[in-house]
Parts: sequence; structure tokens; C-alpha cells
Amino acid sequence: MYKKLLIDNYEKLVENEKKVIHYLLDHSTYFYFTTIREKLVDNSVCFDKGTTLLTPYIIKIIEDLDEWPIDFIGKRDGEVFILLRCCEEVKTIIDNIANVFCLADDMFENIGFIKEDKLLFASITHENIAFFIDPKKSAIAFMKETGVSLFPPHIETGKANRPIGINRKA
Repeated sequence: MYKKLLIDNYEKLVENEKKVIHYLLDHSTYFYFTTIREKLVDNSVCFDKGTTLLTPYIIKIIEDLDEWPIDFIGKRDGEVFILLRCCEEVKTIIDNIANVFCLADDMFENIGFIKEDKLLFASITHENIAFFIDPKKSAIAFMKETGVSLFPPHIETGKANRPIGINRKA
């Protein structure tokens, strides 16, 4: 079981996207997103001029839904899960990409962040939903500073509380 805090005002998350992404990158080991396989060329991320630069940071691309380390989003035909490592270089690349919390045809979606081997933050872009899993007080305080409010915690079950099975260090 785990504690999940939902983002109450998604529009504030969108408005503060760069600050929030930087915070999450600083406090995570990995991040992920999903996309349609045909948007990848030779396993390179190539949605626009900025995202191609993310390719060197890909750890793995997972096609089989049963192997996805999360279980709260469904899979569309051809959709893949892409796991990347967090580092300073990624911040600069993401700064030049359109807002990652907004759905666009030429972008990835469902960005999430993992600390060591546990899910920290996840989004379901097409539903305008985002949430923290077992957040630290510092994460809650940061979100409050940015004006993003969180629903009171509630207990859930599922893959989000389990180690995601990543053995490589970033």
C-alpha cells in the first residue's frame, strides 16, 4: 500500500511546468514517458528538434504492457514506455521542449519520475491528472510554493508501491 496525493489544480502544474520538472529531475534517478512507437526512428526520440537530444539518456524502451513498471495507464496500439536517466543535461533539453504536461500530437505523454527504484510522481496527460506517491514533506512544501495544491492522501494498492526492477545506476 502507498499514499497517493493527487494534484488538485492541474492548470497550476502546467503554468509552473519548468520549475516542477526541474524539481522532479533534481529529486529523481529516472524519468519516463509513453509514446506511439511510430514516433520513434531507430529508437531515437524525435518529436521535434529538442527531443532528439534525449536519445542518449534512454535506458530502455518497453513495448509489452505486462512489462511496464506502472499499472495505472492503459496502452494504445503501438504505445511504448521509455525510461531515461535524470541528469543536468536533460534539464536543458526539456527546457526547449513544449510543455510536457500538455497533450500534443507530436509530443510524448504521461511523464513520470522515479527515485532509485520507487515511483515518485506520475501524470496521465490526456486526463489532466498528476500525483505524488509517498511524497516527502519537502516535495509537498515545494508544490505549495508553486501554487499547486494536493488532495489529502489516500491509500491505494498496485504496482506504484513496488520496486520497478531497475538495477542500473544512472
